[in-house]
Amino acid sequence: MTSPDAGGRGGKLELLACIALVIVLLKFFLADWLFYLLLLLGVIKLFKERPAPELPGDRKPNPTHGPAGAMSESDQVSLPPGCKYEVFLSFRGPDTRQGFTDVLYHYLVDAGIYVFRDNEDIRKGEYIGDEILRAIGESRIFVPIFSRTYARSKWRLIELAKMVESKEKSSGSKKILPIFYDVIVDDVKLKTKLYTGALLIHRKKFSTDIVHQWEKALRDAGKIKGWELKDKGYAEFAKEFVRMVSAELKVKQKYVTESLVERIDQQDALISLLDLESSHDVRLVWIHGMGGIGKTTLAKAVFNRLCNHFDGCSFLLDVQETTERKGIEHLQRQVLQDLGVKAADITITDEDDGIQEISKKLQKRKVLVVLDDVHGHREHIGKLAREASWFGVGSRIIITSRSRKVPAFEGGTVKIFEAKPMEFKESLLLFSRHAFGKESPPHDALDLSEEAVRITAGLPLALEIIGSNLRTSDHGCWNQTIGTLQKIPAKKVQDRLKICYDALDWEVKMIFLDIACFFINEKKTKAIYMWQACDFEPELAVQELVENC
Repeated sequence: MTSPDAGGRGGKLELLACIALVIVLLKFFLADWLFYLLLLLGVIKLFKERPAPELPGDRKPNPTHGPAGAMSESDQVSLPPGCKYEVFLSFRGPDTRQGFTDVLYHYLVDAGIYVFRDNEDIRKGEYIGDEILRAIGESRIFVPIFSRTYARSKWRLIELAKMVESKEKSSGSKKILPIFYDVIVDDVKLKTKLYTGALLIHRKKFSTDIVHQWEKALRDAGKIKGWELKDKGYAEFAKEFVRMVSAELKVKQKYVTESLVERIDQQDALISLLDLESSHDVRLVWIHGMGGIGKTTLAKAVFNRLCNHFDGCSFLLDVQETTERKGIEHLQRQVLQDLGVKAADITITDEDDGIQEISKKLQKRKVLVVLDDVHGHREHIGKLAREASWFGVGSRIIITSRSRKVPAFEGGTVKIFEAKPMEFKESLLLFSRHAFGKESPPHDALDLSEEAVRITAGLPLALEIIGSNLRTSDHGCWNQTIGTLQKIPAKKVQDRLKICYDALDWEVKMIFLDIACFFINEKKTKAIYMWQACDFEPELAVQELVENC
């Protein structure tokens, strides 16, 4: 019995014999010049129809993304319409592709995460592809996997520089989560010869400005707390990393108005108090300041910047108001769900159940919790974050309040942060954005703008409201509007500040009104005697006013 292979070989031999016979006949009957012309045309046609061999440098970029199947260069999975990438993997193929990156990629995909993975050996030409740039712009989390030859690849360095740039422009909504595969942090910070040597080679081919960009990107990435593979197994590490990424993707960034003046100095001062490098304690930072001064905005900005450093994050807005409307149990349930506890695993019938659930289910998790606008009934804090032992080591609690009086936080470190009014230049910038939609007021409105800033005394809420009101009014009425504001603050500002007044007891309210109506710039001795004659306790009342208003 003839095998298929033998049959195939026989067919090919017969074909070659026929071709040879045709050539001999043509040679015999045709003139030499005509024979060679036909032969040449046949060869040209044969090569045109035959596909050209594909070289690595000629192939189009073929990045792969998930959810997907096996990790091969030909993997292509279409995302749902309008869906963006969630994770962008940047790695050096020769170092990690067949082992670690393969495992990590599949674990991310199996978790339902859309991953963009680029392959450096299928580049075309000398420029990074539009699809790569678009993927970086559309990804939320960037994962550079730093290996020993990472810095030798110009493509990896281009990607890293774009990732750092995209993160810086995102106002905290994008994160870089570096993995140190077989290098140490100092390598990436350019404190050793491993990456500096690679950059010296790049200097011979690229301009100084480009190499400086790459150096900055490496140093910036090295400053971010990352994950070291060390002796962990690939699967063990991938499971832990995917859990963290999944939690990060579920964290909703807190909206901060586009007209925000960032006040980086205030953010940095608060982050310094939080001291993330001190991982052995649980720390509470108490932010206090008058209503409308920007405590919530500051807390949101810092929350957005830091939430990727924790296993879970929760931001509870308007704690006082929400508790009055829905009960403290609602907030206890919300903080547990925000921090990754499944709703089916939460059993809360009253506030005591809530305390038990929080203390048991969060004690091993490193979390960031923000309790916003806590005043009046301060016992609510004790039902959400009374003791450091309720949370894992390294956890941070931020509380915003009008009161200066800090509650007890058993077993933890407590720091106090006072929210300050805005400086004049910052105030003018914020006012201009709301009043004119520009970074500075027009020349003909400069004097009125500066007067409005002086009236508000650096209070962001007042600047926003007054600026927005003036933007919709006739310029001819501005002088009158400013004059009115000097006597009577805008209603929204009054409403916000009145919250503090409404939270006071009746006796303290009476003393506050007496001061406002009769004793401004007066010595308090006579007033104290008067209140004592009315059977009030003025010393305690005045102290409460100082702490809360």
